[in-house]
Amino acid sequence: ETFSVEPCQALFARIDGDALLKDLAAKAKAKEKEVQQEEKEPVAPCSFDDFCKIELVAAEVLSCERVQKSEKLLKFTLNIGTEERLVLSGVAKYHDPETLVGKKLVLVKNLLPRKVMGYESHGMLLSTEAEGKVALIQLPDDTPAGATIG
Repeated sequence: ETFSVEPCQALFARIDGDALLKDLAAKAKAKEKEVQQEEKEPVAPCSFDDFCKIELVAAEVLSCERVQKSEKLLKFTLNIGTEERLVLSGVAKYHDPETLVGKKLVLVKNLLPRKVMGYESHGMLLSTEAEGKVALIQLPDDTPAGATIG
């Protein structure tokens, strides 16, 4: 007995793997952007006395450079009037280090030191975040380093 196979039509179109992966990556990126734009949960209120514990000062950027092996971090050397401080900040994707030298920024001075990428960071720079972009809060050029902000 012999059998013969007759030509038939495909039930489903062939899947283009590359096109499918590109489409999935685009959808994932759009979803990530959507999640970033969603409102964050409100932070619990703090008392006026708690807020007064935060010491904000003007800090002049003496030097700024990228941290090796990190896409996010910049290493700042800051003049805060009475001393120099080393502070790391995750703003490398949004700022060129060279353009920040000489700028006056807002520093949370009394934050406990934190070890990051082998450096001890002594404070936090204030920034804004909107639409996936981060901007450091800058003060007028004539603001003296170490000036109290409050």
